[in-house]
Amino acid sequence: MVDYASRRAAALIVVLWVVAIIGAITMVFTRQANMALKISRNINDGNQAKLLAEAGIYRVMAELVKDAEETGADSETDKWASNPEAFSDVFLGDGVYRVVRPDTQEEGSVAYGAVDESGKLNINTATREQLLRLPNATPGIIDPILDWRDDDDNPREFGAEFDYYQSLPEPYAPKNGFFDSLEELLLVKDMTLEILYGEDVNTNGILDLNENDGDKTYPLDNSDGILDRGWYPYLTVFSYEKNVTAEGKKRINLNSADKETLTAEFGEVLTEQEIDAIISVRGQQAFTSVGELLNKSVAGSSGGGSGGQSGGGSSGQGGGRGGRQSTRGQTMSDSSWIEETALAQIRNQPAGGGGGRPGGGQGGGGRRNQAGGGGGGGGGGGSGQAGQATQGSSNSIAISRDKLKQIIDRLTVTDEEQLPGRVNINTAPREVLRCLIGEDENLIDDILDYRQSSNGPFADIGGLLDVNGVTDTIFQQIANSICTKSSVFSARSSGYILRTRAYKEIFAVLDRGISPPAIRTWKVIR
Repeated sequence: MVDYASRRAAALIVVLWVVAIIGAITMVFTRQANMALKISRNINDGNQAKLLAEAGIYRVMAELVKDAEETGADSETDKWASNPEAFSDVFLGDGVYRVVRPDTQEEGSVAYGAVDESGKLNINTATREQLLRLPNATPGIIDPILDWRDDDDNPREFGAEFDYYQSLPEPYAPKNGFFDSLEELLLVKDMTLEILYGEDVNTNGILDLNENDGDKTYPLDNSDGILDRGWYPYLTVFSYEKNVTAEGKKRINLNSADKETLTAEFGEVLTEQEIDAIISVRGQQAFTSVGELLNKSVAGSSGGGSGGQSGGGSSGQGGGRGGRQSTRGQTMSDSSWIEETALAQIRNQPAGGGGGRPGGGQGGGGRRNQAGGGGGGGGGGGSGQAGQATQGSSNSIAISRDKLKQIIDRLTVTDEEQLPGRVNINTAPREVLRCLIGEDENLIDDILDYRQSSNGPFADIGGLLDVNGVTDTIFQQIANSICTKSSVFSARSSGYILRTRAYKEIFAVLDRGISPPAIRTWKVIR
């Protein structure tokens, strides 16, 4: 007799097992579907966050292009550099974007905008002396940098060339060419992460928690509440100035423009004698900097000009007429005038005209910033009358600071369209200014104060002549290294989805000096 009850029980058990298996399979598929959905949402939110970050970069580009259409200098008061409305938590769709940079005016704070790459020292054009003024720099690290970028295999005193890099456990060759990025510095002998980045390995310029906890987490730091940013914020490989005026017009080449052009462009400021002197001087030695117009003399220069007037009594005439009395001439002049005068005396060629015979009269001693005038006028009793300063000779040029300020932005010494490595004196921080000028902290303070005052920012590099402590010599030393109009900028933009907290960050280097503007670097940081 068939046991139907047992069969029914067995069938029921089979059915239950089938249902359980189907349920388990359904659960697995459901979980997989949910996981796939979450992954898809995360990818979608990540893409949205990335698009938000990109929106911040392109907003920076728009502000830069708009700024380029306006005349004038670039400074951190411009809309590309300080613009919370455009760059601070701007809402788009389900999220926000933010473009942030370290605030150079207040340590530890942030500003909203881009960074001027011309506010940094260009590692490809900086001199050894300038690089040695970087924080904690030594010849042992600077010489290898110079050897890396030069085109020969001759190591400097503390440098390294092909033989050194081939002797490494994993050998490679030095580049013998310009750096393409700052990260390339890490290939150079004795360069370390600590030198390049300090405690700020993520290079965001903000003191994060892991950068102020000693040796608990990477990077190692001294937990002093101050962020050591290393060299990274002070160096670049991208900076250049367009060789045009603030109005975007082509500059006049001091070394090649003919007299007609110089007269048409600068005749309202310079005299014919000064223009003739420019042409004469450059014919024997080309100008290497517009700053040399303050004082440049070439071999064979000699004084000359109408004789100074003598005082009362029997008198002779001096060979030249100066702007100040000879007894005060040198004390009123700066060091560059004294050096030129001494050089002329060594060559037995006076910086001014030949002096008259000794007497009570005083001839002109030469104005500061101008070529030496006449020697002492002879005379028995009275003092000589100081005449106007004149150009020293056909082999020297010395125009006044006031005149140079009026024309300097329209002048150049080269026909190159781009002038690499020029540092913007409106945006360079203290550490970069120190690389250019040296350890004169009072002078650096004066420059920083001036550009932040009602007189600032500097409209052109001639404005630097209005700063206390900027002598003719200092200006001539740095004139070929500075600018006030920038072409390349960097921006760090982050996008954030409020609902899921998806986050993306992009670093980009933007070049508005060419048309159309170009992206030189694009990195998705995280």
